[in-house]
Amino acid sequence: MTPEDSQTETGEVLLARFDLLEGTSESTRVKTAETFLELLGARVRNPNTRSAYRVAWRSFLAFCSARRLELESVKAYHVGSWLDQHPGSRSTQRQHLAAVRLLFDSLMMRGVVEYNPAARARPPRLVRESSQTPVFEEAEIVAFLDSISLDSLKDLRDKAIFCVLLYSWCRVSALINLTVADYYERDGTRWLRFQEKRGKEHEVPVHSNAKEAVDLWLERSCLASNPSAPLFPSFGKNRDGGYRIHEFWRHNRDCAADRRTYQSVDHQDL
Repeated sequence: MTPEDSQTETGEVLLARFDLLEGTSESTRVKTAETFLELLGARVRNPNTRSAYRVAWRSFLAFCSARRLELESVKAYHVGSWLDQHPGSRSTQRQHLAAVRLLFDSLMMRGVVEYNPAARARPPRLVRESSQTPVFEEAEIVAFLDSISLDSLKDLRDKAIFCVLLYSWCRVSALINLTVADYYERDGTRWLRFQEKRGKEHEVPVHSNAKEAVDLWLERSCLASNPSAPLFPSFGKNRDGGYRIHEFWRHNRDCAADRRTYQSVDHQDL
């Protein structure tokens, strides 16, 4: 498999280069490369799952390469042996086994392998008897939020972020994907529209304390006039082409917010 085989049309590298054993037919190489492109480019859409599956496939392919195992020669006991020496936790092992099962299912559909050996491998048992998530008391939440000073624009944003997190218990990945348009009013109540996994939308009413913090942040940042902007943009360097609050501010010199507040912003992101 060549680097070109593992890239999308936009140049995104989906999987690092790996070598099939000598003697593998060109047809098998092409089908294997197409399998990875289909899985990572079309079937596995969640970026976090995609990243985890990449790690799993690299680990399994390295295991096969070290033992000079062709993919069509892999048996269920090989998959079991790979799991036995897997350094991850039981949850990670179960996730990586699911990734290898998906890989062999796709290879089987393309005729690269005759059956799915990972389907016969038994995942490690995972039993959790108690929750690992700590519970915050109301007094702890109030004390924490009160400890955040409001001396700069970044402080205002950070307090709004923590208010939304603590009063809605949303996922962090859902929070950072919020846009200004996702904070809206309906029947006199403010709501937040979260984009969850598998394309699901989750709408929740905004707590009064969170509403106060978000309203103050939008007023001072002047973001309310830009519905498509991220609700909580970065103050850091724009390494990935994302939205930066600095750029919006510089183009809105008539904003009523205090310019000195912006000048006091610490450029280190949350």
